[in-house]
Amino acid sequence: MFAKVRVLDSKGSVFGDALPKAKSPDWRKEKQVPILSKRTRYALHGVGYIAAFAEGKPVPLDRILKYLKIYSRHLTLSSGYIRKIFQDISRAGLIQATFGPRGGYSLGRAAEEIKLLDIVEVLEGPIFSDCCLLSSGIHGCPVETNCGVRKIIHGAEMALYRFLHDTTVETLTKEMVFPDGPANEGKPGEILTIESS
Repeated sequence: MFAKVRVLDSKGSVFGDALPKAKSPDWRKEKQVPILSKRTRYALHGVGYIAAFAEGKPVPLDRILKYLKIYSRHLTLSSGYIRKIFQDISRAGLIQATFGPRGGYSLGRAAEEIKLLDIVEVLEGPIFSDCCLLSSGIHGCPVETNCGVRKIIHGAEMALYRFLHDTTVETLTKEMVFPDGPANEGKPGEILTIESS
């Protein structure tokens, strides 16, 4: 059974119109298929944190890492892993690395100029996939023009593409919560400080 859902962007375009109706309150926990890799999700959290706390000077990596560890308390994160992610984003000019004792990371452009799609495509590549199972590569698909699977997958990809394209780091940061620790839940959009150790 499907429930009608209309997800609109700022221009009134519909992103999708049907989602499976939840069978239980915990239906999302039963089986999750990640749309974005953990690497990209860490990047989005990290860049959002940098946007919120840079205040004209670089945010130290250990402070960002402390925040990410709170976000993913069940995982062990290394500074090398996060540094590699930020290195890739930095090469694209989305963030800047400053080295030295007062070093860290700052945004490469204004938060309102960086689209989430920019970050996603640096780390994931283009979000469009070739979902055809019947194509042999050279000859193409014999039913491509009438393929229902391709049409649905393409529609979902376009909805994600439009959403990531229309959402900036500035918007993301306004929606994020920055808790002092796992016990502090905060409210959406509320910025709570994290003291660096």
